[in-house]
Amino acid sequence: MIRQFEPTLRALEIRYPKFGSAYRIGGRLVLTAAHLLAEVGSTCRVRTSLSFDEVEAKVVWKASQSDIALIELPEIIAPCAAVVFGRLPESIMGETLEFDMYGYPRWGWTQSEEGATVGGRHVKGTIYLSDTSPDDLLVLEALRVPSEALSESESDWKGNSGAAIVCHGLVIAVQRQHQNPKRPASLEASPLWTIYSDKLWCSLLTQHDINPEPAIVRVQKQTKEQSTKAFNPPQKPPYKLVGRTDFLRSLKAELFSGNSIALKGLPGVGKTALLLELAYEPDVQRYFNGGVLWAKLGRDADAMAILLEWITALGISQPNRNELAGITTREKTIEILKQRIQERINVDNNPFLLVIDDAWESETALALKLGSTNCTYIITTRSSLIALDFAGKSVKEINELSEDSSLELLRQISGRIVETYQEKAKLLAKAVGYLPLALILMGRYLQKESDSRSPNRIEKALKNLQKTEMRLRLEQPQVSPGTNPSLRAGTPLSLLAVIEISYEALDDEAKVAFCALSIFPPKPNSFSEEAALAVSLTPDVSLYKLYDSGLLESDESGRYRLHQTISDYSREKLIDQSVYERMAVFYAEHVESNKRNYDLIDQEYINIVASLEAANQKKMHFISIRQMKAFYPFLEARGLYEKAENILNEIKEQFGNLDQECNLTQILLNLGRVRHRLGKYSRSKEDLQRAIDLSEKCNDSETIIYSKLNLGVLEEIQGDDGEAERLYKEALILAKLNGNDEAVSIVCRTIGSLLLNSKKYLEAKGYFDDGLVSAEKNRDEQVICGILINLGWVSAISGNVEDAKEYYRKSITIVRKLKHYDFATYVRQGMGEIAKRKGDYKQAEYHYKKGLALANRIGFHERKIILLQNLSSVLTIQQKYLQADKCLREALLIASNIEHYELVDHIIKDIARLLNAQDDYQRMED
Repeated sequence: MIRQFEPTLRALEIRYPKFGSAYRIGGRLVLTAAHLLAEVGSTCRVRTSLSFDEVEAKVVWKASQSDIALIELPEIIAPCAAVVFGRLPESIMGETLEFDMYGYPRWGWTQSEEGATVGGRHVKGTIYLSDTSPDDLLVLEALRVPSEALSESESDWKGNSGAAIVCHGLVIAVQRQHQNPKRPASLEASPLWTIYSDKLWCSLLTQHDINPEPAIVRVQKQTKEQSTKAFNPPQKPPYKLVGRTDFLRSLKAELFSGNSIALKGLPGVGKTALLLELAYEPDVQRYFNGGVLWAKLGRDADAMAILLEWITALGISQPNRNELAGITTREKTIEILKQRIQERINVDNNPFLLVIDDAWESETALALKLGSTNCTYIITTRSSLIALDFAGKSVKEINELSEDSSLELLRQISGRIVETYQEKAKLLAKAVGYLPLALILMGRYLQKESDSRSPNRIEKALKNLQKTEMRLRLEQPQVSPGTNPSLRAGTPLSLLAVIEISYEALDDEAKVAFCALSIFPPKPNSFSEEAALAVSLTPDVSLYKLYDSGLLESDESGRYRLHQTISDYSREKLIDQSVYERMAVFYAEHVESNKRNYDLIDQEYINIVASLEAANQKKMHFISIRQMKAFYPFLEARGLYEKAENILNEIKEQFGNLDQECNLTQILLNLGRVRHRLGKYSRSKEDLQRAIDLSEKCNDSETIIYSKLNLGVLEEIQGDDGEAERLYKEALILAKLNGNDEAVSIVCRTIGSLLLNSKKYLEAKGYFDDGLVSAEKNRDEQVICGILINLGWVSAISGNVEDAKEYYRKSITIVRKLKHYDFATYVRQGMGEIAKRKGDYKQAEYHYKKGLALANRIGFHERKIILLQNLSSVLTIQQKYLQADKCLREALLIASNIEHYELVDHIIKDIARLLNAQDDYQRMED
């Protein structure tokens, strides 16, 4: 059967209030003639002998000017798949279309003793596009007609009113009542074009998951009097193209300007679907009124066979034996065929569009270029080189869909599942990288699984689609060989099949590189050529081949990307597991070499995390430790505390059963540091104390210094300033003994902070100054920035506002360069203090709120508490007592949860001061 035309399943009898035919068009919606029904909202009775007995249905819409109506079947009736509506092309003298109609004409009734039995009749015939009845109805010429008329006044087609008229699988009209007694034997229909602009019609169709937008019906044949308009594209797919409106508009503008175009894109990105939409566009057909010639190439394309197809489409004769006599080469035969086509195109002198789909060789594609100025070309290919060879600079890349367009495509195919399971649908769309072919295959699978309306079955289908292997192997029959010319006839369409074609075309070295690159996370992530070569151990030409084949993408900076579906396929092909070790080693060296260049680490962040995960999974413990030592400061600076804790903890767990404790010292130190920032003080102290114990055993003085330093900070937080000072000074002595300028500067800064909190501003500044000298000697911008922030704070609270502003100006420059979110919270606090001391409370409030938002973003609990206190103080000054109280209550809750006893004590005192400011002595006592 032709597309979506299932008369025995779709045709219905209307039994009441009048007898006639109807046609199920999708969901439970039925198309019929308006004169058979009462007003909208009334009921009628319908039946079909194949699926249900006579039932009551509701009239939901009637056209105002046409004999067309819609009725809705009850919920008990299983929904059917949607049909596609069609619009007739502009009529030209002599053009005809073949139609199919299935109804219940009276002449098909069978009389018996029990009465008349209605029998369905499938009628075929021809529509003459240039002919209409006086009242603008379509005039149909049936191949099967009544043997004798029933009466002079009644229509021979009585009972058939309401049947759908179908051309090439597209529903185009409804057979109507014959009100003109002068034409009782005629067969006429109301065309659907009269109601496409009716908003209620479109709304009802959309509610039943039917696309109201019609496709253009292709003219099937023409009379000899009419010059043939060549048009041989394959059949359009039965779904609406989404997300390409602007792209199509730009393509048409270029083609109408006479520019030929090459489209390149990934397997499954919708290149052919886009060309079909373009070819069937009415304005494209009007502009290229000579015709549209389509070439289906694919891997085994034959230029001569394509030219012979074009000759047939143009209705011209092939060269005879005399013309080919003496020709011994295929190339010469091709030239003669091209000359014959060119002569015909030049005689017509009308514009032609030549579509060359799925080119795999430049030679074959270029062989289809004709010499006529009447021809404009558009070609699709996976290869950048072929696109460049054919169209020069006029190469356009087709990208994946947006999330919204992806969900729209899924919705169009699978129906209401997308609304019911919207979040799961979003995850599935993302899992296939918003690739149209993958979305179509998933949509069809969900559509089939939802037919039973079983929630369990749908849930199971959604769960199955979470599996990469399932998504790759989803299949559907090819609509027609032309829509996927690279697949052999009979090969089901699947992601696996369309990607496999490109993979099999690679040489062995390129295949090795392709599989190796699968361990890089897919786009939007990217990776450098240096990383790709280090991981794959193949020459750079292999990467270029992958790019030229369309399997590997590249951006303007020269970095590479793999689409999600391509990555899924290549990972299935990966055998060599040593690629993981090469990736881990490469990125360990990369981070070590660029540990202070946060912009470079930012660029490779996703790859570095992936390499660490790979190293942990493959138990490459020493590489993990080496890499994390250099990577941790970046994670801390960016406020990625939870990510840092997870990676560090995983490395520690991997070492749990190994007698390699000395390698754990740095891991334990960093775990202690990050858990401090996460407010996990007890666990932080355990990690730091263990780091000290192991470091002393292993003579790791550097780790001892930093572990004591961080342990001292925790003691200070929990109110033991004496113990904190002891630990700081031990760390400082050890740092100076080892000549570790970096450690000296950091410890000086920390001791200065302790003295600052004790209001010993002069001593604090002395330590900060000493620390700054060591940091500048070491050229450590991160440490320099931290000390400048502290010096700014000393100056601010000492009343030296201009000095404070200068310190903060310098620190802000470094913060912005490093994108150090951790330090940025301190800067905001300091800027707020300066504004507060100047009496600019609005500005102070602004800085505190900005700092608070940043501290919330990175999860720095301690900084959140302090900023909430600062914000409360400036709100109190402005007599915004309720807001100030809310800030302190939130700060108290956080401080209590993380057991920061020193801050708890400060906050309680602040609350008391706030209540005192409001003269609320009773609450102050409480």
